[in-house]
Amino acid sequence: MTARKRWGAAGVVLLLATTAVAALGTTVGGGATKVQSPIIIGWAYDSKGNMAPFDNPALAAARIQIRQINAKGGVLGRKLQINVCDTNNNNPAKAKACARSLIATGAHVIFTTCDVDFATPVVQEAINRGKLAIAPCIGTDQMGPKRFGAKASSHSASATSPRTRARRWLSSPGARAGGRPGSARTQ
Repeated sequence: MTARKRWGAAGVVLLLATTAVAALGTTVGGGATKVQSPIIIGWAYDSKGNMAPFDNPALAAARIQIRQINAKGGVLGRKLQINVCDTNNNNPAKAKACARSLIATGAHVIFTTCDVDFATPVVQEAINRGKLAIAPCIGTDQMGPKRFGAKASSHSASATSPRTRARRWLSSPGARAGGRPGSARTQ
C-alpha cells in the first residue's frame, strides 16, 4: 500500500470512527454557550520500532484530518483530540499498559498498530473495556469479528473481503464485456 493510500485510508477511518463514536451516545445536549468536552481518540502506536514506517504516517494523517475537522467546528460541536502512547516496538506488556492509560484519559475509541498480531494486546484491552479498537491499515479479516469480536475493525480490505472481490471482478475482462460473475461471458 502506498503512503498516499495509507494516509487517505487513515483519514477516512478517522472520520468513520468519530461518526461511530458520536452515534454511540457521546453527544451532549445543551445551549450554544456551553463548552462541550472533546471526543478523545486514543492512539497506541510504535513510534520507532518495526511498525513505525506504517504507524507514523497513519498518525500524521489522523492529525491532519483532526485539524481540518476541528477547524470546521468538530463533530456535532465537539472538538476531536488525539492522546498518544508509544508501545515501544510493540512490547506486549507496554502495549497493554498503553491501552489502559489511553482509556484512563477518557479515550472513546482506540487506534492501534498496523499488524494484527502486534495489535492484539491493545485490541484486547480496549474491547474488554467496551471501547472500539481500530487499526487503520491491517489488511486481513482477522482484525474484526472473526478474531476479536464486534468492537474491532480495520479500514483496509483483506484479499477475501467482498469489496476486494468486487474490485477484482470489476477490473476483469468479463465485467468489461457486460457479464455477471459466473456467467458464460465471464468465463
